[in-house]
Amino acid sequence: MSIKTGRWIVPLVLASACARPSAREVERPLPGSENISFLSISVDEETAKADKRLRRFLERQVQKASDGRALQVAAFPQQTMPYEAVIRAFVERPSDRAYLARITPYAYVAAEMLGAKLDILATYKSVATAQTTYRSYFVVPKNQFYTQTGRNDASGEATLEDLQRYLAALKQKPAKFIYHDRFSTSSYFLPSLYFKAHRVFAMSQAITQDLLPIQVERFPSTSSTELVSQVANEQADLAAVWDGTKKKFDDAIHAEPASAKAKVSAKVLFIPIPTTLPNDFLVASGIEPETKRQIVEGIRATPSAGRACKDGACPTDDFEEWYAWEGHDAEVTDAAREALARLRQDARQRPMPVVVKVVGATRDAEALKEYIGAAKEAVRLSGTEFVLEDKDLHKRVDMTWTLELIHDGALRLTSTLDPQFGPSADSFPISFADRNDLPKRIADLARSRLRRVRYVWPYEEKYPAVLRDLDFTPAHDVLVQRISWMDPDRNEYEEDTPFHARIENNTDFSKLRLSDEIKFPRGTDVDGSFNFEPMSNVAYRVIIAPEPHAGWIWVALPYCFIGLFVAALVGFIVDVRRHQPAPRGLQQTYQQMIEDYHRPWRTQEIEEGQILWSDARYTDEFVKEIKTAGSFLDVVRAGGFDFNFGPIPLRFSILMKLASQLATRRPRAVSELTESSTAGCVAALDSLIQFLVCRRRLSPFVGFPESSVPGSRTPAWPVEWEALNDIASRHFRQLGIGQKRADASLTAEDGVLSGVVASHFRGVMKRGTHDASLFRQTWNVREQGAPGRLVSESVLRSAIPLVGEGGLASRVRVEVILPPDAVLTGAADQTGLQAWVFGKILTWSVEQETLLLRVRPFAILRNYAHQQ
Repeated sequence: MSIKTGRWIVPLVLASACARPSAREVERPLPGSENISFLSISVDEETAKADKRLRRFLERQVQKASDGRALQVAAFPQQTMPYEAVIRAFVERPSDRAYLARITPYAYVAAEMLGAKLDILATYKSVATAQTTYRSYFVVPKNQFYTQTGRNDASGEATLEDLQRYLAALKQKPAKFIYHDRFSTSSYFLPSLYFKAHRVFAMSQAITQDLLPIQVERFPSTSSTELVSQVANEQADLAAVWDGTKKKFDDAIHAEPASAKAKVSAKVLFIPIPTTLPNDFLVASGIEPETKRQIVEGIRATPSAGRACKDGACPTDDFEEWYAWEGHDAEVTDAAREALARLRQDARQRPMPVVVKVVGATRDAEALKEYIGAAKEAVRLSGTEFVLEDKDLHKRVDMTWTLELIHDGALRLTSTLDPQFGPSADSFPISFADRNDLPKRIADLARSRLRRVRYVWPYEEKYPAVLRDLDFTPAHDVLVQRISWMDPDRNEYEEDTPFHARIENNTDFSKLRLSDEIKFPRGTDVDGSFNFEPMSNVAYRVIIAPEPHAGWIWVALPYCFIGLFVAALVGFIVDVRRHQPAPRGLQQTYQQMIEDYHRPWRTQEIEEGQILWSDARYTDEFVKEIKTAGSFLDVVRAGGFDFNFGPIPLRFSILMKLASQLATRRPRAVSELTESSTAGCVAALDSLIQFLVCRRRLSPFVGFPESSVPGSRTPAWPVEWEALNDIASRHFRQLGIGQKRADASLTAEDGVLSGVVASHFRGVMKRGTHDASLFRQTWNVREQGAPGRLVSESVLRSAIPLVGEGGLASRVRVEVILPPDAVLTGAADQTGLQAWVFGKILTWSVEQETLLLRVRPFAILRNYAHQQ
């Protein structure tokens, strides 16, 4: 019999074989063999040799035809792994893989509960028991056990009643129970059933007189012999082993000379657990029927499966013979089949009772008495975990049903959870024909529409899971609450604050995997596994609601509404743009001219040959400043304005992402800006200018018009004057006085207008010192490398009265300051260079009637003809 212990040592990584075994554990299959792996549980050396022998025997039974002529023996790569990894390999088996495995009984049942599809091909006859079944035993230190219970060797065989007294005597300092693996049938699962039935829980101290505390620790070894040695040396107060381990120590007592096992055996007692268990199974998953038939026929023909005695010496493992499970073989007894059936029943997680209290609304108390009785009958008839409150037994109520009259033949049932869950009431109208029909209606409601209570399965350590036994599709959102049982029979417990979690896949019929919430207990392992303890009095209950099912029309209508809303919005935008009125006032007119001035850049893609010079570091600093400030669109893009309008989900973040996909060249959000260090100078500059132009984030300063460019505006004439002329021209046309813009020509002789222009010009300059500007002038290139400068000088057509900045300005000088090492590509010292400057205004002032502006550039761009 193999050791029924182990530990989840490493997480399983599914690739081509669900685990990564070492080189010595894998044998390459011969060409033509099936894609089958043989899985083996990590235990002692004797069992490992037996698994290897079994694998080689199975390989000889499965033959494959090669080109229709010769036959060759198949090869099954062997993979040795812990209990958990074997279970997970079967549960998450890829469709292109097949597995054979020698598996222990509880590991087989656990894999079944988690959804694995397994076929039992055979079981084996044990050397230790001479049967296909075995039993388990508690192991206690003899001297300490006798001291605490008052027994001695003359008192007969120790029993489980004596064990209960032993644990009670150690109540002040809880007994230490050690085990190998949570999926070990004899070392952990069977003891856990005994402890739960006798109110023995893993906790530091007793919280009530009826509960017995113990310490539960995993012993880092795969040998059950070590568990017995630890108990003998009083390093532990309690352990559990199977028949094979007990036989080793019993045989050691009679062996000559006396061995170390004999000394250990004299220090311990074995207390039998009266539960029969089936021996290990040979199981298959994903294997073709013909291959399974060949394996079963081979086992029937040769039960020894390669086990042979040489020179009178037989293998020391427990696997005497293998017997086919299916069929009418007399070797597989009814006891083995019954033991497996009972193990399945014991392993199944039964729903804990949910205590329900039925009351009536105060205003209808008298009229509801008869209906309350019918609702109480429904609790019993529903066949669920709901049980009716018994005030003489139950200490707490989990759920309250409140009945309320609507009209004749109709009630409203409101189901309310424990107040800890906050406002969590569900209300359902119930129509019924008569008093006899009402219990059936409420029972159907309880089974299909009321929220149900289940508990996290504590054996799973990789993620929180609930074994599914509900016939409805659960909603994704659930409530979870940690509770500490004080008296499960009386529904007495302490509770923590509930928290939210999500079911990641609500269509899995075996288990419901919950999201990885921080409030679930974590272990100290580096892999971040969860620390659920099956033997503890702490449990996590999950409130599961049915998934709401709306009719197709109620699903279609919201989407139709959204479609119509979007269509109306698009039509409104198109109509507004088509009938956009002319700008009014100086500010609106000026802004419209600036947008017209920058409009070519909305479609202009910057090429490397257009860049005369650029400062990548200064550009990146500016991009970082913009990103630090963020924007409203970034909040929208991140989902900050996503919400549900009743049943209608409004997801503005999706619309933002869709818009970004439709216009990939134009950054819509700050987060889409790139930097020179990651995307290159050209791409970074292009995305920045596109963003500033499209988002209207450029400064309103656009330099001064020049007559040297054909079709340009009047020379050295601030845009404010053009805006005023445009306003006057439009008014003249409305009065029928003129038909052209040139009909209006305002001058600076009007002091009022000069003051308006000066005031607006100051605001433009102020914005220019904070925001980036993009403007075109004709420049003289001077003093490259000393540092270099681009200079533009002209006489203003009309002086600007800038009182407070130096007085009247009749001339203008714009200087673009370049770094000492700057070199303009293809533009040595020359005059008449037409170029665009992208940068910030450093300073501006009036000196000797000259308006002096100094600009620090991000880049100097060559002027293209279509931009003139």
